[in-house]
Amino acid sequence: MESDKAPVDLDAGEYYLDTCFDEIKKRSAIKQDVWHAVGSKITPEILAGLSALFYFARDLDFSESYAHTYAIHLREAHGKFAASDNSSIRQDYFHIFEKSNAVYNILQSLYFLRQQEIADQLVATYELDSKFSWLDKARTRSLFRKPDYCGYVIKA
Repeated sequence: MESDKAPVDLDAGEYYLDTCFDEIKKRSAIKQDVWHAVGSKITPEILAGLSALFYFARDLDFSESYAHTYAIHLREAHGKFAASDNSSIRQDYFHIFEKSNAVYNILQSLYFLRQQEIADQLVATYELDSKFSWLDKARTRSLFRKPDYCGYVIKA
């Protein structure tokens, strides 16, 4: 075809690629800085706790579910630490915090598990009061009420 022989104008595409590469380099530098600051402090228990808090919030079922989720993630983390698999440890850490709902889930789990002091400290430190409309309901525990047909009562 004749149109296949005509050169394609790549100016806009090249600009986009430059912007993408710049963003990739910027994110990589940020991750490197974060890992430099926290990497040596990460333990199997911390990694498992972060993962469990994040994934537990999907259902906010019963606190026993958190204990089970934590135990699973702890076994996995111990395996990675025993194998000195630093790449997987780093990947697991960033897997949680690169999610757009990481803070949302972790805070909800903390409030559900009656860790209000820790949750409130995070909210205050990072000025999150206006970010989540459900904070007051979580603090009073009304956010976690089950329907009456469950026969389960959450104490304030």
